[in-house]
Amino acid sequence: MKKNKLILKLINSKERFSPLFVLALCLLSFQIGAAQKTPEPPKKADGTPYPKVDAPTPTPTPKPRSKPNIILVPPNTTPLPRPNPLPPKPTEAKKVIVNESFAPAEKSIAVESKVKITLCVNEGNVKINGWDRNEIRAFVQNGSQVGFKISQKNLKTNKPEWVYVQGYDAQKTKELKPEECLSGSEIELDVPRNATIELKSVESEIKIESVGKVSVKTLSGDINLNDIASGIEAATYRGDIMVERSSGQMVLTNTDGNIIALEVSPSEIGDIFKASTNSGRITLQGVAHRQVGTGSISGSISFEGELLGGGQYSFSATSGSIVLAVLPDSLCKINAWFGYGAFVSEIPLVNAMKKDQSLSAQLGETDATCSLNLKTGSGVIRIRSRKSATKDAEKSKKEADKTIKPVSQKKSLNTKKTVSSNRTQRRALQVQTRSRSVVNEIKKRQ
Repeated sequence: MKKNKLILKLINSKERFSPLFVLALCLLSFQIGAAQKTPEPPKKADGTPYPKVDAPTPTPTPKPRSKPNIILVPPNTTPLPRPNPLPPKPTEAKKVIVNESFAPAEKSIAVESKVKITLCVNEGNVKINGWDRNEIRAFVQNGSQVGFKISQKNLKTNKPEWVYVQGYDAQKTKELKPEECLSGSEIELDVPRNATIELKSVESEIKIESVGKVSVKTLSGDINLNDIASGIEAATYRGDIMVERSSGQMVLTNTDGNIIALEVSPSEIGDIFKASTNSGRITLQGVAHRQVGTGSISGSISFEGELLGGGQYSFSATSGSIVLAVLPDSLCKINAWFGYGAFVSEIPLVNAMKKDQSLSAQLGETDATCSLNLKTGSGVIRIRSRKSATKDAEKSKKEADKTIKPVSQKKSLNTKKTVSSNRTQRRALQVQTRSRSVVNEIKKRQ
């Protein structure tokens, strides 16, 4: 293009050139134009052109991205230094102070009648019995020592009213951190009848009788409570719980084991009764509380007693049957849900309304202030009719009177007293045999 412009400029200029020079310029421009033409595509021998082949389009190479210039501005406040994690402290094993004497470890202390006694047990059979003395006597066989730690005294009498029973004698032991929990083959305590017992155990068979109040927890072992006056709180993870002839508020908790309550009653208005287990059977007989709640995940529930006016009764089992044995003239409203089970009642129901697997009805024709809630996921709900307790008492009384031989009127007053004492003893034996027979029947069913 520049050469053509140069030729045109020379032609249009005022200067004169020879014709030969002009002809040479024309030939030169013709050669330049021919050189700029695109060459013709090659042809075959017959003169036909070859088919066109599209050239592959070149892929554009991506341009490298330029990194943004990030400027970090330091904050105004400097961060606090992170503390180095401390290694876990090793747990120091406390030394068990063993009784090196051939005789069992034994110690006693005078206390208040309403004393609180706290103790822990690592292992051993525990027996706690109430007696008529204002004194604590501790006895440990084939195990640790025994001692007392006074936590609180009465301001008037200056006698201990809160005592810790521990596994060593502070007057004899010079160890820095001795083991406070008792251990031995047999651990026995004699305490005042109005005492409050607070016991924690790892692995023990526990039996407590004739005391005021009990709070006991153990990981493994059975718990037997008898003649507790003012309330019970018992929990075990693996073992049975049995409560007999006791009163007060009761909370019984179990993970793997049975719960049995015989002849229990409240000591104050508003005392409740609760029993729950994950895997086990719950048996209630003669429960006189007006607020009763039981729950079992895998196990049956049986209740034999009287449905009191104004009572709130709740029985729940995830997988198990619910059997109630009540008086035929009971007055109570029923709300039942039985999932994959069934509902059966030997006592006629009034105003029964059944919908799917639920039922609402009433025992008795008059208005009832008692409510009965029954729920089972997989099992049968059964209501049975039982005889009156007064008739059973009269029948047992007649049988007991037949066994006693008639006494002559010429006998002295002392003889009559001995006969009456023998009669009460026989009645007590009959009650004990009856309760034991109930327990044996329950164990046979399992």
